[in-house]
Amino acid sequence: MKNRLRARLFNNAEYWRARGDRAIAKSLLTANTSLLIKRASLETSRSTIRILAATPGKDDSYALRLADRVARYFMREAELERRVTELGRRLDRCSLTR
Repeated sequence: MKNRLRARLFNNAEYWRARGDRAIAKSLLTANTSLLIKRASLETSRSTIRILAATPGKDDSYALRLADRVARYFMREAELERRVTELGRRLDRCSLTR
């Protein structure tokens, strides 16, 4: 016969603490997944910029568009690094309080 797990009744404080812990964990996992998607998007942008830089441009507007794309890439990269640092701080804060 299998050993059956018995349901454990939690008092009110334990229940809400466990529920809060699950919500925090879900928030951290969601943020991490979002950052991984943004990093993959940045890698695609970097590859596109390399291809465009290797192709000879026909006029000055091509160089300006390429420079604009490079500038946007670096701004997005800086924003991603800022968010990664912020997520690290959130993880540290959550692990220290538990």
